[in-house]
Amino acid sequence: MEEIQKPAVFAVRSTIGQEKNTSDMIVTRAKNFNLPIKAVLSPPGIRGYVFVEATGKSAVDQVRVGIKHAKGVIPGEIPMGEGRE
Repeated sequence: MEEIQKPAVFAVRSTIGQEKNTSDMIVTRAKNFNLPIKAVLSPPGIRGYVFVEATGKSAVDQVRVGIKHAKGVIPGEIPMGEGRE
């Protein structure tokens, strides 16, 4: 039986001021390569980071390769707020 992975949120470092462009490129690449990316967030109050909800870090690593302003993935998962279960 195949195990279903629960999505987690990962933080991708981006060039400050390029969060929107980075998130748009992540969405486009995720669709083009059919990667298990569930959501991409770039909140206006948080500079230098894009948050990606995916079933695993490997999907985030794959999607950010080749995106100029995506500098790296912060190790570990971002804890979800209460009420997310």
